[in-house]
Amino acid sequence: MRSTHYLAIMVRLFSVALFLKAFERFALYLGVIWNEDTLGSPLFNFVDVLTIIILTIVAILLWSFPLSTAKSILTPELEQPVKPLLPITFLSVAIVGIALLTLYFAIADAVYWVTIWNLSKQEVMKLEPFYFESQDIAAIWATTVQFGMSVILLLRPKTIASTLLRIAR
Repeated sequence: MRSTHYLAIMVRLFSVALFLKAFERFALYLGVIWNEDTLGSPLFNFVDVLTIIILTIVAILLWSFPLSTAKSILTPELEQPVKPLLPITFLSVAIVGIALLTLYFAIADAVYWVTIWNLSKQEVMKLEPFYFESQDIAAIWATTVQFGMSVILLLRPKTIASTLLRIAR
């Protein structure tokens, strides 16, 4: 397989992700309509519908023409046969990808919890005090563990990959 074939596979996967995002937005929009909550402006409804339509059209186009899209992205000098990766290298790349994804979610959760904690200390929240309940503390611990695991995965992907390959044999 050539580079464009691999990129075409990624384009198709991206089109599936876009379609799922459009479906998610459509479900949220239906929830807004069913609850008769128009957010005060028809402009919001128009933007939601337009976003759903654009995401769906782009997803259909990318799904229908993945090779054309891949050939337009890759230049002819990049179009070379791909050398096969060693299993440990492939697994290391997969581990780094998983680590980056979990690090992204850990950072987003950490920003949320720091914001909540900061708002609870300000005068604005003094009218109604905010106390961290047990599920909030558990979520903070889960975010901490997620952050730690993603850092470990990022620092030692080759060691973890070799251990996994050794266990698999």
